[in-house]
Amino acid sequence: MKNYLNITYYIKTLYDEGTLWEFKRILGAGQRTSNPNLTNQKRLKRLLISIPSIVLCYLLKTGISTDFITDIMAALSIFIGLFTNVIFVIYNRFSIIPIDTPTTNNNVKIENLKLKNFLRQFTFVTGKNLLVATVIIALLTIIILFESFFNVNIRNFELVEFPQWNCKNILTFLQLLIVVFVRFQILYLIINFFLLLLYSLGALFTFLKREMK
Repeated sequence: MKNYLNITYYIKTLYDEGTLWEFKRILGAGQRTSNPNLTNQKRLKRLLISIPSIVLCYLLKTGISTDFITDIMAALSIFIGLFTNVIFVIYNRFSIIPIDTPTTNNNVKIENLKLKNFLRQFTFVTGKNLLVATVIIALLTIIILFESFFNVNIRNFELVEFPQWNCKNILTFLQLLIVVFVRFQILYLIINFFLLLLYSLGALFTFLKREMK
């Protein structure tokens, strides 16, 4: 049971490392790395993803359809299984990179460092995306379990003046708040997922191209 108490630590470590390597620039063809200003980078990315998420949240007035939920959950499950195996393959490649010694040629050292930096970046960013996919599945599962609660048209709700507030209105407002929040989070995470997926696919094929020279 004690190990389960460390889940938050493991998740935070995975997310932090994934975020760091997501924005870290590999300079000199991978020979050096440059630590970015994470605060500004994360704020900019959140803004760019939040805008289309808010627009979609408004346009999808009744939320995400059940068919779409089923399809996206199946696709995410396949992604998790596939890329978990890819990470193990990448790790095996990382583990066989020779350790540099004082007699190692300088060009070989540079090539080894470039490869290590690339493999680290791919592994941690992909690991972060696995976490994002898992959270999306969890949120979609909640929508399925409480379908009647989430299957509402947000445009049917109207603001009421303070004198008309009552227990029913307050509960309705809380329901609307939860529905909008969950929908926004799902849309935000889905957009983020596809951005990270494109990153991982691009990095993976760059690695394959390098290995096939």
